[in-house]
Amino acid sequence: FPSHDIRVLRPHHADTYIVLTIWSSEETFKTWQTSKAYEHAHRNRGTAQGIDQQRPNYFPRPSYVTQYWCQA
Repeated sequence: FPSHDIRVLRPHHADTYIVLTIWSSEETFKTWQTSKAYEHAHRNRGTAQGIDQQRPNYFPRPSYVTQYWCQA
């Protein structure tokens, strides 16, 4: 999806991953959330096939989500 960048930071001595997405604007992010691409990428969430249900469990705790905004 255009107008974004993603970084996955893997821990060396812990089990907390950081997934950072950078969007050109809040509007672009919200547009993606209602897109077919988003629907496809998250189609298995909460099902037996979803990464949040697979074993080994890569996500041992619930997700923590926060947003930061930067003015250019």
